[in-house]
Amino acid sequence: SEGSFLEFFEPASYYLYVKVVNEAGLSAYAHSDSFTIDTTAPQIDMIVLTNPTASNTTKARYTASKETFGVYWEIHDDISGVRDITWCVGTNPLFCNVAPPRDTGLGSVHLFQGDLVEGQGYYVTVRATNRAGMTATRCSDV
Repeated sequence: SEGSFLEFFEPASYYLYVKVVNEAGLSAYAHSDSFTIDTTAPQIDMIVLTNPTASNTTKARYTASKETFGVYWEIHDDISGVRDITWCVGTNPLFCNVAPPRDTGLGSVHLFQGDLVEGQGYYVTVRATNRAGMTATRCSDV
């Protein structure tokens, strides 16, 4: 009815129930599948750049390679789950001027291969989207 207010709580499963009554007084019922309201973005806990010649999991501030470095991250979404992750490489935080955004699926360990300039700092930007369409972006802290 007009002016009514519904209050939803997260996380919870909701259903939509519909009752239809015709002029003869006959009625029919229908209901939806469950749905969950998620207004929170995924959590990107960390982004770590690594020297793949030394270790794929140890944080590195320097690499001897002019062609490659490793990167991994930890991302989670406890309500609707992570739908997709993209990452890119730039010479400044949140820039993608070295490598454009690339879809990773749901993987968390990747190898960048390309031409790197000696002495130049590089940043990895990760963007995660959950199944509700909420997005989080975080940049490495080189």
